[in-house]
Amino acid sequence: MKNILFVVFSLVLISTESFSQWVQTSAPAGGYITSFACSGTNIFAGTYGAGVFLSSDNGTDWVPVNSGVLYPSVRALATIGTNLFAGTWGGMYLSKDNGKKWTSINAGLTTGAIWALIASDTNLFAGTFDEGVFLSTNNGSSWVAVNTGLTNLRISSFAIKDTNLFVGTDGGVFHSTNNGTSWTEVNTGLTHTGITALIASGSNLFAGTNYGDIYISTNNGENWNATNLINPYSNNITAFAVRSDGIGDTLLFAGTNGYGVFLSTNNGTSWTGVNTGLTAISVFALMEYGTNLFAGTEVGVFLTNNDGANWNESDSGLSATEIHAYNTKGSNIYAATWASGVFVSKNDSLNWTRLNTRIKIYNITSLVVSVSNIFVGTDVDGFFISTDNGTTWSKSNTGLTNTNIQTLAISDSNLFAGTDGGGIFLSSDNGANWNAANIGLTNMTVYNLTVYNNTIYAGTAEGGVFVSSNNGSSWSSLGVVSPKCQVRSIIICDTNIFVGTLGKGVFLSTYNDTSWTAVSTGLTDMNIFCLAVSGKNIFAGTWLGGVFLSTNNGTNWTSVNTGLPNTPVYALRVISENLFAGTSSGTSSGSVWKRPLSEMITVTSVRKVPAQLPERFALYQNYPNPFNPSTSISFSLPLKSFVSLKVFDIMGREVATLVNEELSAGNHLQQWNVANISSGVYFYRIQTGLFTETKKLLLLR
Repeated sequence: MKNILFVVFSLVLISTESFSQWVQTSAPAGGYITSFACSGTNIFAGTYGAGVFLSSDNGTDWVPVNSGVLYPSVRALATIGTNLFAGTWGGMYLSKDNGKKWTSINAGLTTGAIWALIASDTNLFAGTFDEGVFLSTNNGSSWVAVNTGLTNLRISSFAIKDTNLFVGTDGGVFHSTNNGTSWTEVNTGLTHTGITALIASGSNLFAGTNYGDIYISTNNGENWNATNLINPYSNNITAFAVRSDGIGDTLLFAGTNGYGVFLSTNNGTSWTGVNTGLTAISVFALMEYGTNLFAGTEVGVFLTNNDGANWNESDSGLSATEIHAYNTKGSNIYAATWASGVFVSKNDSLNWTRLNTRIKIYNITSLVVSVSNIFVGTDVDGFFISTDNGTTWSKSNTGLTNTNIQTLAISDSNLFAGTDGGGIFLSSDNGANWNAANIGLTNMTVYNLTVYNNTIYAGTAEGGVFVSSNNGSSWSSLGVVSPKCQVRSIIICDTNIFVGTLGKGVFLSTYNDTSWTAVSTGLTDMNIFCLAVSGKNIFAGTWLGGVFLSTNNGTNWTSVNTGLPNTPVYALRVISENLFAGTSSGTSSGSVWKRPLSEMITVTSVRKVPAQLPERFALYQNYPNPFNPSTSISFSLPLKSFVSLKVFDIMGREVATLVNEELSAGNHLQQWNVANISSGVYFYRIQTGLFTETKKLLLLR
C-alpha cells in the first residue's frame, strides 16, 4: 500500500535564516595578469581587478592572498627578503607573511597610481603614473620623491645594473648612479622614447618601446642601437625576461601586446616568435624561475619549461575574471568575461571550459544564443559567431560601421546589435550582414536591448527609452527616464517596464506609457548595471551595493547580499532554481555566484522560470543535496507534456507525488518540503510520454 504524504509548500517572502546566503561557485579560470614576483618556493601573480595570487607548487595551483588589500588592481610586485610589496592603482601595500595579511604603506606618497617597483638591497623604488619616482629605505614605512633631473614623471619600468639604476618613462630612459638622488637623460640613438620595458643582462641594457622597437646599449645608456625585432604592427613591448640556458648562452625574451613572445639568443641580432600553445597573444608580464618561464597574459598564466617551444596554461585556482553576461542553451550555462573570453559550464557551474581557445575574443559586453549559434558582442572588435557550440569562432562585421557593441538581442530570426555612437544594427542572416536600423532613434548610444513578446526595447545614453514593434524598421520614444543618465538594463514584468540606470536608480513605467516614476526606496547604490525578474519579483545588481530585491513593483527594495563580497555586479540571470550573479573578482577569487530563489522569494509548488525553450528533455540534480527539510528539483521540457514526478524510497515504494499534470514547454522548478520522513536515500523519477529519468537524493535529519 502506498504511504500517504502531505507535502507542505512554504510561502517565504524574505528569508532571514543565517544559512541563507550566496554561494561562490567554481569560476572561469584566468584573468588579466600584470606582474610576477618570487620568494623562495613561492610565486606571486598580480592581477587587474582580483588582487594577488600565490602558488607554492611552481604554478600548478593558485590561491588568492588578499586579506587587507583595499585596492584589487595590482600593477607591480617586488620582494625584499620575506617582505612582499604590491603597487596598485590605490597605493602601496606590504605583506610580511606571503600575502596572508596586507598593510597600507603610503606615508609620503603623493599619488596612489603605482606602475613599477624594483628593489636594490634595502632600497625600494616605486614608479608612478604621473609623479615620478619615490624611494623607501625602511620597507615602505615612509617614502620620499627622488626626481631631480627627471624631466618626465610618467614611469613605466626600472632596471638595475651593478650600481646603476635606470628608469623608463614616456620621455625616454634616465640613469642614476646615486640611488635616485639625481638623474641624467640617456636617449642618444632612441628613435622612439616612449619606453614600456627595461632589463639589464650582463653588460647590456635593453629598452622596449610603445612602437614595438627594442634597443640595446652596451655603455649604460650613453648610446642605443635598434635590434632587429620584426614587429610590423608597432605593438608595444610589454615585458622582458632573461635566463641562461646552462651552456653559456643568454636567452632574452620579449613580451608584446598582441603578438606573443619573441626570443633572441644573440642579444637581439635576431628574434624568433615562440608562441606554440600560447593562445593568449597579449603578454604583460614575464618571469624566469629556475628552468621555467612564466607569462602573464590577458587571460591568465602560461608556463614553458623548454624556453617557449611549448606553452601550457597554468591557471588552476586562479580566477581573476569579470563576468559581463550569462546565457543558457539547454543545460549549458554560458559566461562572457571581460578579458578572458567565453566559457561554458555543463554541470550547473561546477566546472567551466574556455571556448575561444583558437581566437582572441576579449572586451566582451554581451552574449546571446539561438538554437544553433552562439553570438558575442565586443566593444572593440565587433561581432563574433560560433556555429559549433564554441569550438570555432568567426568575426562577422560586414555592414557594421560601428564595432563598439554594447548589447545584443534576438527576436525571431532577427539579430540586433546596439552600439556606442552608431545606433542599432539589424541582421537577418545570423550576423553575416548588418544594416543600420535607426529610423526614429534620436540617441545613437544604445546600452541595452530587451525583447518581450516580439517588441524590442532600447535603453540609451541621456536616459532615453525607445520601442519598436516592427523588428527595428522604426522606433518610437517612450520618453526620458532621467536626463544625463545611462539606461543600462530593461525588464518587463506583467504590464510594468523597469529600467536600471547609472546614478539614478530604478524607474517604472506601465506598458508603453511615456511617463516614468523613480522606484528606488531602499537602494543604497543608485548605479544599476543589471535587472532580473522571477515571477513578480525584481532583482537589481549594483556597482558596490550588491543585489537588491523588490517584491512590490519597486516600491521598496531590500538587500539580499549575505555571503556576497562588496564588488560590482555586472550580470544577473535566473537559471533553473537559482539566481546567478556575475561580478568582478575583486579580491574574492571568484566571479560566479549563485543563490537559490527559494531563499529570497515566494515559493510555489511549480515555478516556471522564464528562459529560452530547452532543446531536450532533462531532469537535473536536486539542490541542495543532501537536504533538510526542503530541496528543489528542476526539469526541462522542449514541448508541452504530461509530467509525472514522484519520489520513491530504496525499496521502490512511492513516498510522494510532486507533479502529475500537463505542463507547458520550458524550464520548471519543483520544491519538495518533507515531513514525517526519516533520513535516508530516496529516488525521484520523471516520466513523460517521451522521456523517463531517475536520480538519487539524500535526506539528512
